[in-house]
Amino acid sequence: MNHSIQYELGELPRCTLYKRERTPGKVSWYISYFLPGKKRVQRPCHKDYRQAQRLLKIKEQQLLQGQFDEKDQEILGQENPELERPRRLTIQEAVSAYLAVTGPSKRPSTRYIDEKTIPSYFRFFQTAGQQWIDQIRPMDVQLFINQLDRENKSEATLRAAMKTVRKVYNWLIEVEAYAGNNPAGRTLKIPKKGGMVRDRLASTQEIKSLLSLRPSDADPIAGNTPIVELAQFLVLTGCRLGEALNAEFSDFEKGVWFIRCKPDCPTKDGLGWMPKWGKSRKVFLLPAAWELVQSLPRRQACGYIANRDVQRAITGHSRVVADFIFSKRLATCLATGKPETVFCRIDNVKKAWTSIKELAGVSPDLQMKDLRTTCNYMLKARMGFSTKEAAAYLGNSEEINELHYTPVSEQDIWTKLKGFDALGYI
Repeated sequence: MNHSIQYELGELPRCTLYKRERTPGKVSWYISYFLPGKKRVQRPCHKDYRQAQRLLKIKEQQLLQGQFDEKDQEILGQENPELERPRRLTIQEAVSAYLAVTGPSKRPSTRYIDEKTIPSYFRFFQTAGQQWIDQIRPMDVQLFINQLDRENKSEATLRAAMKTVRKVYNWLIEVEAYAGNNPAGRTLKIPKKGGMVRDRLASTQEIKSLLSLRPSDADPIAGNTPIVELAQFLVLTGCRLGEALNAEFSDFEKGVWFIRCKPDCPTKDGLGWMPKWGKSRKVFLLPAAWELVQSLPRRQACGYIANRDVQRAITGHSRVVADFIFSKRLATCLATGKPETVFCRIDNVKKAWTSIKELAGVSPDLQMKDLRTTCNYMLKARMGFSTKEAAAYLGNSEEINELHYTPVSEQDIWTKLKGFDALGYI
């Protein structure tokens, strides 16, 4: 027997029995099990079922102790094999390896999300006491999902978190850096929370409140961010937040907004911006939206791009000139130490959005993406747009438009019912 070969943590040397009947009336029992490295073995055991069960238990105990007979060693490839298995990785090493290897092949925005979410997700396991990547079990992943549920995360967020952990393990298995089973498998339970799609329309009063604000109203609370103009632009166009923040004056012409790929546009993820899915489109602005764009002060703005070394650590920032329609004032210093004021790209509006909601008296649960959903509803219910036309205007597919951006207005249903003659229904 050879005691030098051991199973990796996460591998289970489990044996099973199955029968074969090569000739009528003559049954033989075979044993099936896996050697280290996921090498499957199928071999005859005994003709009697009870004897086969006894031998199976003996074999399973031998495998647990790392004892392999001559047949096993022959399958492993040498008389006295020393199994080549992946070096045991810590959680930190596994996460760092995943980000370093997969990052360059992903879009900057996707890479940015991975760098923010994956370390924070796996930090839960480290806090729980796990140090090695192979110490995480399905029960640990379920506890992680339950913790997110207690934090009132949406069902979509819970599923995204589970898929993120799963994809990291799938990659580790694919590159042979992990020999166990994926702990984020299909057996995990995700709490049901009423669906994956957010179904929230901004009320007429909420829209009126936002549109009635003046930029000067928000100056004391929004700092240097033009949050009033930005929120009103989102209401009137239904565009995505990223499309608005990266819009430049050169994208507009006579009331038409050309949303297209811009390789020289400085973004928070690097140089170059493109619309979602790379789908360019023309947006014919409402008169109020075009007036809003024309009223915005045209300043020479800039975007700061992070400079990174080969390990993707930030070593500094470069300033790139841009023509953003929405920019914020930033006080900085020249190399000589002399102070200067520049207008730069807006990267985060979370605090400013919270402040403007309080100022306008709208519900705290209103999200910016709800303005996009509301715009889609107005296009279809009030302006007579077809699903295909509304999808083209907002930059969606027809299926996504119908599934994610078509909530039901209870007020409109009630109005239609009140104006309908019961005799006409019959």
